[in-house]
Amino acid sequence: MTTLGMQRTWLTGAVVMFLLGSAVGCRSRAADQSSQDDGAPPGEQPDAGASFYEGYEADIEALRKTSRLTGNNFDIRASSGEAIEAAHRVFANIDFVGMTKAAALELLGEPATISDYGIPAEPGDDEPLAYRFDHGFGGVQYTLICQDGKVVTVETLGLH
Repeated sequence: MTTLGMQRTWLTGAVVMFLLGSAVGCRSRAADQSSQDDGAPPGEQPDAGASFYEGYEADIEALRKTSRLTGNNFDIRASSGEAIEAAHRVFANIDFVGMTKAAALELLGEPATISDYGIPAEPGDDEPLAYRFDHGFGGVQYTLICQDGKVVTVETLGLH
């Protein structure tokens, strides 16, 4: 890779990290205090096919878009910038707290399929779901923490 190519790669990574800066932290809210209007009656799960916000369907599809990183000893499918931006919108606009783990898994799909950096979902109602969006030089991971089969918090971790 040329110096100019490395600078562009670094600049792209810096821009993505800047855009995600507002997402880094931890969101937590009690399930019974959910303020998301998802169209489901109180206490019921939203339909996994429901449209949560304009552009939701395109964002869900974009979550698995990847870019290839190749070198002497590696060939990796990393999350694309488009996937990382879509993940930011999905996790900013959908309140997963109070949703069952099964509904969240149906909505987002298997975490391991995000990219080669993906983390497989563990069986069990209380095991977390970790969605890692890494472009090879950092990114963001959203972890849905589950208790009694329901999401109780979403942790956001910036990857460096």
